[in-house]
Amino acid sequence: MLYSDGGGKVSAAQVPVVGFEQVLKLHQKVINMHAGKLTYSFLMVNGLPGIHIRSDEGIQYVYSFAYRDDKIEAIYTVANPEKLRHL
Repeated sequence: MLYSDGGGKVSAAQVPVVGFEQVLKLHQKVINMHAGKLTYSFLMVNGLPGIHIRSDEGIQYVYSFAYRDDKIEAIYTVANPEKLRHL
């Protein structure tokens, strides 16, 4: 399951994306759209590993993950610039 928060200010999925294949397809599409324009770094989010993604256009995303039995159960993305000011 993928949950995203764009805060109405940047593009984000409006409803949760369900299932491995659907989450994979969404990310393949986004990566292809922004090929060569993204940088990645790792950070801790609420005490767990996360990913900070920045685009050349200044849009940024923070990914955090929920785990069950050592597998990713849910992905949370925040792209709302108001929630990412501290980065």
